[in-house]
Amino acid sequence: MNPSPDNAMENQSITRRLTASLIVTVLIVSIIAVTAMHRVVSLAAIRNLEQKTDETLAYLVGTLEIPLWTVDDDGIKMIGRTVSHDESIMRLIVKNESGAVTYSIEKENSGDPINRSAKIFHKQGNLENLAGEVSVSLTQSIYKTSNRRLLFLSVLIIFAILISIVIVTVIFIRTSLNKPLNSLNEIANRFASGTYDTSGLTLPYLEFQSFGRTLAQMAEKIEGQIRMVQEAEAKYRLIFENAIEGIFQSTVEGQFLNINPALAGILGYGSVDELSSSMSDISNNLYVNHEESDKLLSLLFERGAATGYEVRFRRKDEQVIWVSVSARMVRDNAGIPLFIEGFLTDISDRKRTEEELRNLNQELEQRVADRTALLEAANKELEAFAYSVSHDLRAPLRHIDGFLELLQKRTATALDEQSLHYMGIISKSARHMGILIDDLLSFSRMGRNQMSILRVDLRELTREVIREFEPETGNRNILWRVCNLPVVIGDRAMLRMVLVNLISNALKFTQPRQQAEIEIGWMRAQETETVIFVRDNGVGFDMNYVDRLFGIFQRLHRPDEFEGTGIGLAN
Repeated sequence: MNPSPDNAMENQSITRRLTASLIVTVLIVSIIAVTAMHRVVSLAAIRNLEQKTDETLAYLVGTLEIPLWTVDDDGIKMIGRTVSHDESIMRLIVKNESGAVTYSIEKENSGDPINRSAKIFHKQGNLENLAGEVSVSLTQSIYKTSNRRLLFLSVLIIFAILISIVIVTVIFIRTSLNKPLNSLNEIANRFASGTYDTSGLTLPYLEFQSFGRTLAQMAEKIEGQIRMVQEAEAKYRLIFENAIEGIFQSTVEGQFLNINPALAGILGYGSVDELSSSMSDISNNLYVNHEESDKLLSLLFERGAATGYEVRFRRKDEQVIWVSVSARMVRDNAGIPLFIEGFLTDISDRKRTEEELRNLNQELEQRVADRTALLEAANKELEAFAYSVSHDLRAPLRHIDGFLELLQKRTATALDEQSLHYMGIISKSARHMGILIDDLLSFSRMGRNQMSILRVDLRELTREVIREFEPETGNRNILWRVCNLPVVIGDRAMLRMVLVNLISNALKFTQPRQQAEIEIGWMRAQETETVIFVRDNGVGFDMNYVDRLFGIFQRLHRPDEFEGTGIGLAN
């Protein structure tokens, strides 16, 4: 910048320049003010005329309703002439319900009119009947004349005021502004040098004092904002330095711009400086797989951010760790990428836990598969055993049943009633044994045959099973309590087998010489599930062995106490 004075401006006075500028400004402001005033006054006149037109139309609608309905032409004309006396009304037309004109007047058109029209209805109860129609037009000529006068007078006043202001301002500038301008110049110099202090400088006159107070408040706000920025920067730096997550800023090309101590610790470096000096290329120095780096960078370019991106990093000691990276791409206003910022956490422990869980799941799956294979083998052995036993039992059972039938035919008339009763018991027992053999075969095939889904009356089925046990319980004192069992959906053969096993156990484990109490009932476990129970007053069992209750060939008592093979409650 050339510090020498400009010869063209050397002899010019700032006062004259300010005066000339002020005059030009006054002229421009006057033109703008006059134009704005003209616009405002014109719009106000139009709004007033529109309002007056709406009011006139509302008045005509209200006053013409009765005359139009009663066909009072004189009343209509009187109202029309009364309203037409207004100089602003240019045209008025009144029509009856059939569209015929009952009154009209049209004055000389002297400008853009405001037109309004409305239909007139006569109310009778809830009904509205068309009585006629009215149209009215108001002219703007009267308002324009008065507006022009008002505008001309306003222009004169504005110009007079502005000229007076110019004269006073010029004199004031010449005589009074030197000291305030010098003080303002000093304040500007202080602000430019970074010293936001206005003490020791006084500005005379109330106008300048307000400006001085504003400058002082500005200086306080600037200093306060500087302190806030410094405090925020200190807080950010405190968070940045003490965060447990690794925080970073890096270039798009892969160089760190800013990192915190936590990141250096996660990557196995002793300090931020050591990491910064050792890390020239993030993709090559940190990532185990370069493709993972390229994928993350693609996500940042396409979506702008990535959250929870899991990737493998290589520490300083060559140990591989898993980290979760959340980052975003920072761009300028034009959308050009500037740098990448984000944070990462070490998730190696979580990954090891997940791996252990996967291994454990695989081990459990293998154990389940092995257990399933063992159960399949056991089921096959049980089925073979059941077929063998049923084959061995059916042969003598057929002999018993056949010879019993021959014996009944030969001695039917020779035997007394008690002998016939005993032979009936033998026959029922033989049939019961056949049913038990069928149940044994069904039990051995359980899980491999598809069960039938039918409606089963449990009360009828229970009574049928109890009758089958009559040969064994005829001489015993048994109190049966059978509740009103429901009708359920299931496999009748399987349900029968369950009832047979449960009732058999109840009979077996109650004392023969005492009264046995056996209750068969049910309860609702859930909306779609029914629980059937058999309760007796027998010896019960030790709850310490409850885990053996449903095991195959498991016994809860000594063999010398109660007979049986231990398959009654196996599932």
